[in-house]
Amino acid sequence: MILAGDHLQLPPTIKSNEASSKGLSFTLFDRITKMYGDKVSKLLSIQYRMHENIMNFSSKELYKSKYYFQYNIIKIIFKVN
Repeated sequence: MILAGDHLQLPPTIKSNEASSKGLSFTLFDRITKMYGDKVSKLLSIQYRMHENIMNFSSKELYKSKYYFQYNIIKIIFKVN
């Protein structure tokens, strides 16, 4: 089975205290990564779509500076010299 997503992005929106207290405020990704860690996950470290400044912030704050900005795709799309 392959799951694609990011457990460090937006958390589930839980409006029920009862549901939250029963563990529904945690995603499947949260649970799997807490149980198995890096053995079951792969960070896609090259960022193509996000602005470089935003990517640098999230890379530093959430991903231990493991994200890299791919400037070449910007040059291709926008024909930047």
